[in-house]
Amino acid sequence: MIHKKLISNFSYLLILEIANYIIPFVAMTYIIRIIGVDNYGLINFSYVVISYFGLFIDYGFKMIIIKDISFYRNSTQKVSLLFSKMYISKLLLFVVASGIFAILLLYPKFYIHKEVFIFSYLMIFAQMFFPTWFFQAIEKMKFIVIFDVSIRILYLVAIFTYIKAPQDYVYIPLLNAIAIFIVAIGANIFIWHKYNLRFILPKTRSIVRFFKRILSFYLKY
Repeated sequence: MIHKKLISNFSYLLILEIANYIIPFVAMTYIIRIIGVDNYGLINFSYVVISYFGLFIDYGFKMIIIKDISFYRNSTQKVSLLFSKMYISKLLLFVVASGIFAILLLYPKFYIHKEVFIFSYLMIFAQMFFPTWFFQAIEKMKFIVIFDVSIRILYLVAIFTYIKAPQDYVYIPLLNAIAIFIVAIGANIFIWHKYNLRFILPKTRSIVRFFKRILSFYLKY
C-alpha cells in the first residue's frame, strides 16, 4: 500500500515537473515575441523584487503547518483551527509587507513602472491563499498537480487571449495573479467541503505563540 502510494505521488510530481517546463516555455516564447525582450526583462525584475515580499509573508509557516496538520489530520477541529490560524497570520504579515511595498514605490525607478510592480504584488496576495501546504501535509500530491497545472493553463489561455500588443506587457503579472487567485479560491472551496473544515477565529495569544514558535525554529536551525 505504501509502495503504491509512493509510486502514485512520484508520478504526479513528474507530471508537475513536465508541466512546469513546457507551459512556461510556451508562454515565454509568445510573450517575448509580442512585448519584446526589454519589457519581458522588466516583468521578470518585478517578480524578483516581489519574491522577497513573498518570503517575508511566508515566514516559514509552511514547515510548521505541514508538520501540525499531518499530526492532527484526523481531527477536523484541530485542522480547522490550524487552517484559520495560517491565513490570519499571513494576512497580518501581508499588511506589514504592503506598507513597506508602498514606501518602495516612492523610489523613482519603481514609480515609473508602478503598474507592473502593483500587479506583480497582487500575485503575492493570491499565492497566500494557495494551500499547497495542506495537500503536502495529508500527502495528496495529485491535488497539488491538478490545481498547479490549472493555474498554468489558465494563465497561458489568458496570455494568448489578452496580450496582443507591446503595450499590453503591464497586464501580464495581473493575468498571472488572477489565474492564481481563481484556482486558489477553488482549491480552498474544495478543501473546506471535502474535509468538512470551518473557520475558527483563533485567540490573539494563540497567533503570538504561532509566530514565536516559527521564530524559535529559525533560531534553532
